[in-house]
Amino acid sequence: MGPEDEKKQETKQETKKPERVYDVKDGVNLTSVSVVNKDGKTAIVTVKFENTDSDKHTSDNKVQPSLKTAFEGAVKDAAKKTDLTEITISSTTNGNHGSEKSLHYEGKALDISKVNSKPVVSIGDADPVKSIQTAFQSQTGRRENMGPSLMRCAGTADVKSQKTIDDHKNHVHLGVE
Repeated sequence: MGPEDEKKQETKQETKKPERVYDVKDGVNLTSVSVVNKDGKTAIVTVKFENTDSDKHTSDNKVQPSLKTAFEGAVKDAAKKTDLTEITISSTTNGNHGSEKSLHYEGKALDISKVNSKPVVSIGDADPVKSIQTAFQSQTGRRENMGPSLMRCAGTADVKSQKTIDDHKNHVHLGVE
């Protein structure tokens, strides 16, 4: 290896990106949620996790405690109004989200791809998706609530961007401050 090859090797090492960390420091895992359902009975809403296509990494990562609290609160409130047995999360800190400022990378956002084993896109603006999004609006610290039923950012402002609206027809995005 000559001097030029050594310089190339050094440059490669200097520009190498740090390995991505998926678990948030001091974070918590999302888990299944004990609820009182619409019939007044105690039940469990099972939480499942998927891998994202963009980075092939699981969504079962540690997130900010405030996200877990808001998510669980929304699930408990929604379960009182509609049949809710299972939620599949497709993204927390994993995936590629179009902006380096995405709340996902901070462990402050999650995406729900399925509810009761049905894709969100096939449920659309109906229960139980509607109940989950409506319930999330009343959670402390909520910031982003985008999906088929609501398109809210910064808590109460309606999202106007057609691209953002189109990007959230197949999942529910919930984010906290």
